[in-house]
Amino acid sequence: GKIIQLADGTVIMPVYFEFGAERGNESYIFRSKDGGRTWGEPTLLGKHYNETAVVGLGGAALLAAMRSEKGGHVAVIRSADSGQTWSAAVQVTGDSEHPADLILLKDSRILLTYGERNPPRGARAVLSRDGGQTWDMTGKIILADDCPNTDCGYPSSVEISDGKIVSLYYRVDDLSDAPASARCQAVLWRVPERP
Repeated sequence: GKIIQLADGTVIMPVYFEFGAERGNESYIFRSKDGGRTWGEPTLLGKHYNETAVVGLGGAALLAAMRSEKGGHVAVIRSADSGQTWSAAVQVTGDSEHPADLILLKDSRILLTYGERNPPRGARAVLSRDGGQTWDMTGKIILADDCPNTDCGYPSSVEISDGKIVSLYYRVDDLSDAPASARCQAVLWRVPERP
C-alpha cells in the first residue's frame, strides 16, 4: 500500500509478513518520525490479512483495507487514534476481489479501487460517503473488464482534479509468457456526482 503522512508529520507504512501455515499472514503498520529514515513502532492490523492500503481521514482517523488470506476478499478496519488501535475487520468485497487502494476524494468521499479476479476480470471501484463505514456496492464502477486471466488488478488511483481520477492496474495477457506479456493500463475517469 501507499505510504502516507499524518498531520503531525508521522509517516505510516503498511507491511505484511508470511509466518508459515500455522500462523499465516499478519498485516501491520510501521511508523517513522524522521521522514522515513528509520522505522519502528509496529502495530498489528489483522491476523490472516495481507496487502493493506491505508488512508488518512483527517485528524487522528485512519481507514485501512486488507486482503484476506483465505478467499481473497477485502475487509476494512478503522482507527480513531492515529493507528494505535483498530476496529474489528468488516468484509467489503467478495472472494477473489482484491487487493484494495484507498484515496480520500476532495468532496470527502472515500474511493476504494480493487482487482476483480472473477469474470469479467479487471478492476472495479466503490465509494463510501460515511468514512468507510458503508460502501455503495450497488453503484460499483467497472474500470476494466477485459483481462484474459486472474493475473490482473492491483489498482492505484489519484484524483487529478475535482472528481477526475487516474487509475492504474496491471494485467498479464499470456500466463505462459509472463512477465513479458505483462502491462500496465491507465483509466482516466470521472467519479459520479454526489446524489
